[in-house]
Order: sequence, then structure tokens, then C-alpha cells
Amino acid sequence: MNMVKYKCEQCGKEMTVSADAGTPECCDRKMKQIPLDVCSTAHDAESYRAQNEDDACAESSPDL
Repeated sequence: MNMVKYKCEQCGKEMTVSADAGTPECCDRKMKQIPLDVCSTAHDAESYRAQNEDDACAESSPDL
């Protein structure tokens, strides 16, 4: 299920709803969609290794 985050430009209230739910209203106006935070951690060992060149197991390591 995809989630979308909205913020009211009038009062500042934030709300996260399902993407299928449509744009919510607050203060008699449609809320403005704001981007969700980007994940910054790797989900698995292979992804982690590709993002960290200083790792001893990195393919570019001179010890290989």
C-alpha cells in the first residue's frame, strides 16, 4: 500500500493517508502533498556493500 503525506498550508497540520484515498481537506481547502523522507539505510547486505566503498569487502578494495 502506497502512502502519501499532506500538509495544510493554513494551519500546518500534517496527515499521511493511502494514495488511493485522494487529497484530504483541512481548513476548507485541499491539503498540499509533500514528499516522504527517503530511506537512507540499505535493505540487504548486497545493497549495503555497494553504497560503502570503504568497506573491507568492497570490490575496489586493494586487498582483493
